[in-house]
Amino acid sequence: MIGRLSQSTGTGGRTAYATALGGLWPGLSGTLTRLEALGGRRDAPLLDEETIGLLPTLQYSLHAASELVHGIDPPEGAESVHAELGSALAEARDSTAELVEAFEQGGTEAGERFVYEWRGTLFQVRLAWLRLSTTPEAHEAVAAADEGRRRSTAALGTVAALGGAIALAAGAGFALWPVWGLGLALVAVALFAQRQ
Repeated sequence: MIGRLSQSTGTGGRTAYATALGGLWPGLSGTLTRLEALGGRRDAPLLDEETIGLLPTLQYSLHAASELVHGIDPPEGAESVHAELGSALAEARDSTAELVEAFEQGGTEAGERFVYEWRGTLFQVRLAWLRLSTTPEAHEAVAAADEGRRRSTAALGTVAALGGAIALAAGAGFALWPVWGLGLALVAVALFAQRQ
């Protein structure tokens, strides 16, 4: 018998889960910040053609994040808060679509009736993320992923610094200026990695 097909990122382990969430959050956080800035305007009207024109692209970002969350298998103990994040993302996406539709069909006044409800759905996403990041399982997984990222950045910095020093010495010693330039570039990479 053939089993049910489903899309999954294969993120059952804690480290893989944290990596998947770590890849999701920077883009999602930026999207939420932009949406909140648009929705948090105090000047009348709260919505205008320019604001509404930005919403479909940001709505798609919410949709993509929702799909990614749906494809991530949470570790044991984080299932309910993971589902809450997926649900909050879907609600925020749908609420954004309703806001755009109300504006397009009824103008500014009709659209502004949805603004506070829409803001609430954006807040639900942040709240769900906060709950997810404070569960012990997810917190351990995120901490493990951060540690792995720090180690790989440190290793890159060390290798770049050593390679850069050798290339600088060889380039300067043998008057090979392209090698010397490569050494400078590697040292710059090492400095950049150290700042991360």
